[in-house]
Amino acid sequence: MVRADDTVDLDEGGGAGTSFYAFDAPKAGKLLVNQCFCVWEAEATGTQTATQGVISIEVGGTEVALLTANQGASVDDSQIFAADGTNNTAANAEYPIASGDSVDVKIKTIAVGGTLIGEGRVHLAFQLAD
Repeated sequence: MVRADDTVDLDEGGGAGTSFYAFDAPKAGKLLVNQCFCVWEAEATGTQTATQGVISIEVGGTEVALLTANQGASVDDSQIFAADGTNNTAANAEYPIASGDSVDVKIKTIAVGGTLIGEGRVHLAFQLAD
């Protein structure tokens, strides 16, 4: 498990496509998408009234997982990522990674509406070769 150094702030920080955390895989293995999660550090309750924020995980520039912020989330609530459905399907929630691949946490969609949009820390789950 890798805990991101920086939080993802869904209404600040450069807009859609902004990278909040990148991890270079030290060995080949798999990203365990259904075990990756975000813990909210600032409440999302009652916010994101116009557009919900979306976080993506990319491997080598390919989007493989998504998380759409729960508008009812409180501090310390967690949400699990889901396979993106195109490059990675729910039936194949383990995505292969090569040694040196960049695993990048990005904002896909900026949240809009409300005053406190939500800020969270992403945790990435891997199974790496011995």
